[in-house]
Amino acid sequence: DALTQLPNRNYFYEKLFELFDLQANAAVFFVDIENFKHVNDQYGHLAGDAVLRASSHCLKQALPDDAFVARLGGDEFAIIINRLNFLTELEVFCHKIHECYGSTFVYEQHNIALQANIGVALIQNAKSPEDLIADADRAMYDAKLSNNHWCIAPQRPNS
Repeated sequence: DALTQLPNRNYFYEKLFELFDLQANAAVFFVDIENFKHVNDQYGHLAGDAVLRASSHCLKQALPDDAFVARLGGDEFAIIINRLNFLTELEVFCHKIHECYGSTFVYEQHNIALQANIGVALIQNAKSPEDLIADADRAMYDAKLSNNHWCIAPQRPNS
């Protein structure tokens, strides 16, 4: 991605399909910035670009070195974290992601308050990479209705 210097959507999908083939113990996080359109509308697209660059930098710094952080497009980011041992780690990572947006961004003397919504899906709960993506996306939308703004996708029923 030219703006954030993160891998783009296509590279994310390649990485996800590779990971799924390895049957790794991993989680996928989908992150979007709440009311990001308001940032562009009120402060301009340069401010929005600055927020996206700052977001990408913070996410890379807050998460483990081997976390794969990509920009899917617009204000949406995707993260793959490998080698999860405990579900409690998911909560820790969600808090770290929220900390990236907990501080007020400053752009040309404007204070811009942000909030992130995070959807998480576990690779072991999905039958295919497409299911994993759909689960993370659905969880992200459920997170918008949640008080803590993050949601873990439930395990799919066995069919």
